[in-house]
Amino acid sequence: MNYFYVTGNAFRFFSLLMLFLKMWETKSAAGVSASSVILFAIVFTTRYADLLVAFYSYYNTIMKLVYLLLSYSTVYLIFFELHSTYDHGKDLFRTELLIIPSFFLALTLNYNFEVIEICWTFSIYLETVALVPQLYMVLKSGFLHSTIRPFLYCFTTYRTLYLFSWIYRYFVESRFELISVISGCAQMLLLASFFNRKLRTTETSSKFGQDTVDAGRTIYFTPTAGKICTTKNLKHDHTQFTGDCNESSMGRVLVDFCFANHSTSHPPLASCG
Repeated sequence: MNYFYVTGNAFRFFSLLMLFLKMWETKSAAGVSASSVILFAIVFTTRYADLLVAFYSYYNTIMKLVYLLLSYSTVYLIFFELHSTYDHGKDLFRTELLIIPSFFLALTLNYNFEVIEICWTFSIYLETVALVPQLYMVLKSGFLHSTIRPFLYCFTTYRTLYLFSWIYRYFVESRFELISVISGCAQMLLLASFFNRKLRTTETSSKFGQDTVDAGRTIYFTPTAGKICTTKNLKHDHTQFTGDCNESSMGRVLVDFCFANHSTSHPPLASCG
């Protein structure tokens, strides 16, 4: 039995489930890229198009339906239930730059030219880049929100386990799926590049006193030419003021400190509760 494959699938499921539950628990879609969530919904829709023409097992069918339900429920949560908390202004990556090339790749590089096969191949190529809007959003904003963090970690674990699964299949089962392996490796390189860049950014920022705390709050210090300022971002309602920061009873708060004089020192975090 290929335990790498089974465990990898479990982590992929938990990555999507934890994203949904985290949003539901916090009542916030802050830091989540709706573009990536939509791309994953398209991935599962096209990959499981064979539900219309074939039956393999009850387990197989149920799991495919669960993935579809979970992905579209997350889309619904972002655009309807939690729309006021969604950072639309930060989710700027153009998804057509990912969908169109994936579609043309599926038409040109596939195992055969049947409709179901084209849909499956398209889903493989699209999944490779489905995280790009989310990663772009994180890098542009400068921090990894607590809502998206468990999803990214579980998804990276899923991809890592799949890498070992392909090695196992090649040496033990004498199987090798070129499209899946190349696409999966490309996504692993994308994730590795992201975490490497994030780590380097964190190390650089730590020289200026950057600290991150849990419960959805990120605190960082950036030397700027100006005054000491405190920016409080609560549920898409932007207000600026100076002084101490306190947790609001209305919900989670993101507090950003900007310190002047290009100094590496900063006040103690105790004032932030």
